[in-house]
Amino acid sequence: MTHLSDYDFFNRRGEKRFRWIDCCSGNHTDAEKWLSDKSGTGMDLMVANESGGGYSLTTGASANGAVRMYPNRFLINAKDCGCTFLYKISSTTGGDSYTGMQSGTGVGGGDGIWSYPDAGWKGTSIKFYTKNDIGSNWVQTGVTSDTNRHRIKLESQSDLVASMHVDGIIEASSTTFLPQNKLQPVLQVQSSSTNRVLDIGYYEAWSI
Repeated sequence: MTHLSDYDFFNRRGEKRFRWIDCCSGNHTDAEKWLSDKSGTGMDLMVANESGGGYSLTTGASANGAVRMYPNRFLINAKDCGCTFLYKISSTTGGDSYTGMQSGTGVGGGDGIWSYPDAGWKGTSIKFYTKNDIGSNWVQTGVTSDTNRHRIKLESQSDLVASMHVDGIIEASSTTFLPQNKLQPVLQVQSSSTNRVLDIGYYEAWSI
């Protein structure tokens, strides 16, 4: 089964906030914790991989396959929030993968903060993407897109700044087009030409 913990805590201002943790371990997904949208031959499953288990989202063999996973209830309910996750992508070309937090549906839908590991769009590095109702901003990091496992941390303070850490080092920040709507965790991948796989070994989200 999936090990999941959610609990309240108080920030340094004495305000009640929320934290949610999924260790992505077990042998199947849990419909009480996650929902998914799929198209084409897209599917989500649990696999025993080199990280000791985790979610594996695959687009399948057909072009334009896609899968998106998101919590089955409104967990964070905040626009000032953050997340950290452990992931890797099977290919840096042939599709898109937006992983992070967003307010809308679909790939990169609504307001949000995302890590975009693909090399086929906006340069060949892992990218940080922020978006709201007015516009969007892409920021290149100094980390080349690859198929290695990376730990990502995203955080948004909607009136100040959003930032992304890659493997413990801050690599990108944005002060424009910051999300103004309430965000939720999201894991998603889609293909334009071939089978692509997004592995998630850990996901944690919190309100600030």
